Amino acid sequence: EINASITIDTIAGDDVLNAEEADKEFTSVTGTVGGDVKAGDEVTLTVNGETYTGNVVENTAGDLTYSIPVKTDDLEADNSIDASVTATDAAGNSKTAEAERTLDVDTEINASITIDTIAGDDVLNAEEADQEFTSITGTVGGDVKA
Repeated sequence: EINASITIDTIAGDDVLNAEEADKEFTSVTGTVGGDVKAGDEVTLTVNGETYTGNVVENTAGDLTYSIPVKTDDLEADNSIDASVTATDAAGNSKTAEAERTLDVDTEINASITIDTIAGDDVLNAEEADQEFTSITGTVGGDVKA
C-alpha cells in the first residue's frame, strides 16, 4: 500500500501576519512530506483561489521538505492555506495527502490611555500648585505592554 503525508509549518513564526510581514511581497510557506513521497515530487498550495507549486527537496538532515513563496496579498485576502502532494509508486498506484493551516492577520495596533483625576478634582489649588511635583496616574490598554 502506498502512503503519503504532508504538513504545513507555522507561518511567519507564529501563524500571525503582522504589519511588517504584510509589507513583504512574498511569504515563504514551508513544510514536510513523508510516506512514499520523494524528492522532486510536486507540492501544490492553494491560497485565495491562487495555485502555487514547488518541488520536494531532501534537506541535509535527510528530511523531505518544501518551501514555496506565496504572495502576501493572497494570505491577507484569505488566511487559509491548503497543501497537497501525491506519491506514486513504480506500479502506478498513487496516494494524495492534504493539509490545511490558517493564520491570523494583525496589521493594526490598538492602544488606549486613561488619565485619572488629578489632585482629586482636576483643579490645582494654591497649595497643590506650590508643590514641586504633582502626581499624574492612569491606565493603558489594548496592545500596550509595560
